Amino acid sequence: MNGWLKLVLGCGVVVLLTACRAGSVVPSGWSAVSGPDAGPVAVAAEGAAEAWVGAEAGGEAGVSPGVSAGAGSGKVPGKVPGEVPGEIPGAGGASLQVYIHYRFTHSSHTAVRVGVGDGSALAVFWDPGGAYGLTRPSYGRHHDVIVDKPPDAQTWWAYRAKWLREPLLLVFEWDLEVAHAKRLREALLDGARHGRSATRFKTVRLPGLCNLGVTEFLQEFGPPVIEGKLARYVMPDGLAQELWKQRPDRVLRFEGAIDARPTVWVPGEDVSPPATELVDTAGGPGGHREGG
Repeated sequence: MNGWLKLVLGCGVVVLLTACRAGSVVPSGWSAVSGPDAGPVAVAAEGAAEAWVGAEAGGEAGVSPGVSAGAGSGKVPGKVPGEVPGEIPGAGGASLQVYIHYRFTHSSHTAVRVGVGDGSALAVFWDPGGAYGLTRPSYGRHHDVIVDKPPDAQTWWAYRAKWLREPLLLVFEWDLEVAHAKRLREALLDGARHGRSATRFKTVRLPGLCNLGVTEFLQEFGPPVIEGKLARYVMPDGLAQELWKQRPDRVLRFEGAIDARPTVWVPGEDVSPPATELVDTAGGPGGHREGG
């Protein structure tokens, strides 16, 4: 009996963990294309992550632990991967990126990056309830929005993979008209400027409620690339399942080492467009603090 109980419990755990990562499974109809060679830029991204942690540990801002100012790659690069156009598909163009993070057992965080078509100069990054840049005033983090040195996909992956030990990151990306990208950016900047007094969109979110905030943002400002009504989940994996249905232009899948090439998935012609209406689904319990 004891053996049977262990077997049943073990199977239950497997089913539960599989359900907690269902959004990381690529649906049928999507095909993988060659990912960019991320090796060279990952080195710079790792340097930025080390410098971030050096500041977190009480060291000199912008310098890695044990690295003197001006030595090696301890200094945070002025611009990390985004300097060279085309390293990541869509880099430098007007785009919306939604980041879904996974730990080994469950999804852990959701974030948003909006590019306006001028490299990283006008991009903004929203890290609701997270911790990126809290000890780095030069990153210009205001009310959960990073405005001065917003990380790109490769930098963000290096930071989360190395320091938070996250093994998997999905980046859902849509190409936007510049006017639409500017509307998204202005909504986030309104929250950055005014915090809880913002009238357009409030970006300040409690840890553990990042996914609900991102869903609200996409629902309000995502159309026309986001169609229909998004279901609301507490756990980010639920949003990932919804976003596959929204037919993004590409999905980047980062996993493994920080210098790994992301796999880029693109929708085939037989992938259906989004449904016009989706039923709200109650999210399960969730919460986290590690960076989000």
